[in-house]
Amino acid sequence: MVRIVVVLIAILLNPLVTYVGTRVAFVNFRMDGNSMLPTIEDGAFTIVNKLEIRLNGADRSEIVVFSDPRRPETDLVKRVIGLPGETVEIVDGRVFINDMVLDEPYITTPWNDTKSKILIPNGEYYVLGDNRDNSLDSRSSQVGLVPEDLIIGRASFVYWPWEKADKGTVSLWVAVLTLPTIVVIGATVALLRRRGRSVWWAALILAPGLGGTGLAIIYFWVKPLIATPADAPRLDSTEP
Repeated sequence: MVRIVVVLIAILLNPLVTYVGTRVAFVNFRMDGNSMLPTIEDGAFTIVNKLEIRLNGADRSEIVVFSDPRRPETDLVKRVIGLPGETVEIVDGRVFINDMVLDEPYITTPWNDTKSKILIPNGEYYVLGDNRDNSLDSRSSQVGLVPEDLIIGRASFVYWPWEKADKGTVSLWVAVLTLPTIVVIGATVALLRRRGRSVWWAALILAPGLGGTGLAIIYFWVKPLIATPADAPRLDSTEP
């Protein structure tokens, strides 16, 4: 009897744990602007990993979401170029880190800019948009260097529009989210069969919890897609 009660509690808590756990570790945003072209297009929806950035910090070439130092209520998205303690210099559209040219395969359009060498203080990052000629970033005093405590998370992958989505990563992410549910299903069916109950009993018991888990996952993925432009969580790409 105790085992059945434990399984029932797990079934009923599964939707709540799935949703809360997802919201704690991840957040989804809608891209607003063209400063990250061609990597992230205007209107694309992306998943931002908040947990990993807290554990490991930001690394070079990662796309990060951070609070605008000027307007904390606004979230910005750029690519990390320079790390704390490094020097950054831009000469005729080439980025130099500690006097060595940085390889940037994500830049597909030639650009031309020159900025004097600076030393990045500890706890701050130098960020640039991928669309260099149409991005307001660390080159400008309006954004400047980004303090570590303003970084919200790493933009992990685009999941909408579907033709632009990283389908392999999306599939893996959904599989990870549903794994606890699969474990609960297996435990419930095995326990009821040992007690001589049919699979229909398992279906009846599992229905509320599984339905709730499905709704929690759908709510996380779909709500930003159907929200009005004013209500959808947005990433301001900050263009000049």
